[in-house]
Amino acid sequence: MKRLVLIAALLVPSVASAQLVTGGDMFTRLNTEQSSAYLDGVMEALSYEWSTNGKKNKAACAIDWYYRTGGKTQRLLFDTFDRYKDKPVVGLLKAYIDRKCGK
Repeated sequence: MKRLVLIAALLVPSVASAQLVTGGDMFTRLNTEQSSAYLDGVMEALSYEWSTNGKKNKAACAIDWYYRTGGKTQRLLFDTFDRYKDKPVVGLLKAYIDRKCGK
């Protein structure tokens, strides 16, 4: 998880320097391009973490769920971020992936 926060901080240093990015930050502190880049970076970091810790099937499932839905997953996530503005994006994303791909 520390690696994930570091990668996220590198992607969006003005937002993530001292805290995790929350659902509300995705709308108020980041523009559309930055939000998409941040979310892609979090997905890649999580997938890398799972792959290197023996959960390659989970990593593949998560990547498939995120990138191969014609934008449905991204819309679902942004609706969720709007509902849970005070929750960390990483936690919300992991909850969906755990539900879809197992723990």
